[in-house]
Parts: sequence; C-alpha cells; structure tokens
Amino acid sequence: MVYEPFRHRHLAEILQELSLEEDAVTMTMTAVEIVRGAQMLAHIRLAEKVKEGEIWKLYRNAYKDKPFLQLCPAKPAHLRFPEPKMVTGSNQAMTGFALHEDGQRMLVVTAIDNLMKGAAGTAVQASNLMLGLNETEGLTMMPVYPV
Repeated sequence: MVYEPFRHRHLAEILQELSLEEDAVTMTMTAVEIVRGAQMLAHIRLAEKVKEGEIWKLYRNAYKDKPFLQLCPAKPAHLRFPEPKMVTGSNQAMTGFALHEDGQRMLVVTAIDNLMKGAAGTAVQASNLMLGLNETEGLTMMPVYPV
C-alpha cells in the first residue's frame, strides 16, 4: 500500500544534507501486507550522465563501514530490490538500485523493519555510541526471513 506517494516526512532533511534541489528526488513510501516493514522508493534525477559501475563504486565506498546497511546484489534480477520481509526482526536496512538506460535517472529502493530499524533500533544504536559501546551491541540479530 502506498501511503506517501511523493513526499516522505524526512525528504527535507535528505535534500538539505545532500545539498539537492527539491525536484531532484521524489520519495514514495509503502507499507506492505505484513505486521512490520517499510519500503521506500526514491526516484532520482542525476545532474550528469553516469555509468552503473560508478554508482556501484559509490555505494560500496559509502556502505563499507556501516554495519547495518546492506547493498542488494545486481544479479539475480529478482533480488536487486529489497523487500521488508528480507530484514524483518533485524536492525538492517537493505538498498538496491537501477539506473535508467539514459544514465541520468535512477530508482533506489530501501527496505527496513520499521519496528526495529525505526526508532527503537536507532535509539539503541545512538545510546551505544553515547556510552562508548560498540554501536552494534544488542542489535546483531539475524532477519527472521522467510516470514
């Protein structure tokens, strides 16, 4: 079920932090037919034409030290975009993307367990950091897929 077709409540923060114009990104939030989980689809207009390999390199570099962020594989195609059921019960966020053949439009899809990776997991992770603990303390549960 789509519950926020064009503007997620955190879009302003994302645009601010990435120094983007308002029309550069459209985010669509969906709720799925399971007890928990959220999926976000971001339609992005890139400033210049890029190749898919460049995007993969950027994502891998950005995520390499992030314990709770996973990048979906390019192949097989049916696993390229995450579904919330793939992260249910965990503090993981999974992201996948596709680059349009024009090299200037991109779809990014992210899935989380909104009861875990949402406020609860974020609170534990932030508390861990504030207390000088490893940020993963108490948050390393495996997803309970299949749901």
